[in-house]
Amino acid sequence: MVAAKLRTFLCTPNKTLLALPPVAGTLTRGLTHFVRILAHVLAPQSLALCTLSHKMKLIEVIEKIDDLDDEATIWVKVDEELNTSTRAVVAAEDESGLNPIFCGVKYSYLLEVFIAKEIIETIPEATTSQKVDRIIKYAINDA
Repeated sequence: MVAAKLRTFLCTPNKTLLALPPVAGTLTRGLTHFVRILAHVLAPQSLALCTLSHKMKLIEVIEKIDDLDDEATIWVKVDEELNTSTRAVVAAEDESGLNPIFCGVKYSYLLEVFIAKEIIETIPEATTSQKVDRIIKYAINDA
C-alpha cells in the first residue's frame, strides 16, 4: 500500500528537488528527511560554483593551472572574444557533449587542462599573458 502511494522525486538539471508527497509510513518519512538533508548538503557546493567560478578570467585559470585536475576541461563564455579577460570555468566534461550552463551563463569548450599544461611546459619563460595567448592560438588552430 505504501509503495503504491510513493512517487519518486525528481532532480532537475539545476539541482532543484521537487517535494515528495506526504505519505504515512516510516520509509517515506525517512526518505523525505534524507532528500532534504541531501539538498542542504549539495546546495552550498553548487552555490560556490556559481559565486566563484563564473567570475574567473582565463588568465586566472592559467595562473592556477598547476592546482587543477588534469581530467578537467576549461570552458569559456560563449560569444565572448577570446583573450586574457574572457570568463572561464574549469569543470568535468558532461557525457551529453552539450555546452554547459553555469549560473545562467552558457560556456563552450576551450581545452582540456592536461593539454593546457603541456602547452605551458613548452614555453616556461613566457609571461602568464603570453601563455594564455598561446593556449588560445592552439585551441583555435590545432584542437
